[in-house]
Amino acid sequence: MMRYGGGMATIYSDSYDDEIRQNTLVNNGNGCGIRPGRTSNVTMNLIRGQCWGFQQNDGAGIQLTRKPQNKGRIFNNWIYDSPKYGIRFDGERPNIGENGTVHGNVVFKTNGLQVKGDYHTASNNLVYDTQGGENKNEKCSLCVWKTVRRNLGIINEHSVVIKQPRRYS
Repeated sequence: MMRYGGGMATIYSDSYDDEIRQNTLVNNGNGCGIRPGRTSNVTMNLIRGQCWGFQQNDGAGIQLTRKPQNKGRIFNNWIYDSPKYGIRFDGERPNIGENGTVHGNVVFKTNGLQVKGDYHTASNNLVYDTQGGENKNEKCSLCVWKTVRRNLGIINEHSVVIKQPRRYS
């Protein structure tokens, strides 16, 4: 476990071009399951019960801070049963990340999938049975923010969401 940019992670990287794949994380207490380094691929991981016990406010099964979002690729992971986001691209103007890709992931019984930043691509993800996200009064499965809190600067002006499955009740 390493301290990285204000939070803890079970799997942490401060490197470039890492391949973090085929790991199983179950009931870890850290705020983040995986926090990859720059231009990393995070693929085919199973993350269940991340940050169980509410030890901190922020967190996710897979979380990318500003710099790792650039060319970061989150592909084909399963994340579920967590009080945190399944996948989270974090940041707030003026420090936002860009050019990240989230594709083909399955996320359920979490706070959903959060995309902050710009020029990101979210495609073919299945996100359902969400718990509310940052604003507990509004549920969102795939949260693509235009503004963050009191900061009125626009984010995600150029991000793309492609072929998200419809939610059926």
